Amino acid sequence: MDTVDLVHLKDGVYIGSDMTPLCKVRLATTVKDGKLTEIKILSHYVTYPLAGRAYDIIPKRIVEKQSLDVDAVTAATIST
Repeated sequence: MDTVDLVHLKDGVYIGSDMTPLCKVRLATTVKDGKLTEIKILSHYVTYPLAGRAYDIIPKRIVEKQSLDVDAVTAATIST
């Protein structure tokens, strides 16, 4: 997994997406003063209903930890 040093990013909102056959997500990540302040899910689609739980949980964990190295959500491995 590639990492980005947030200290070197300009403040702003960054839009990203990931599209796989089982999971599709588009999100907006806000960076301010070298820190993640918000990750907002703009749209998502999953083929397994329980997998959608990750979209509520994982962004909060990433912002709290300031890292992508967070625990996965049980029954939502692909969307995590």
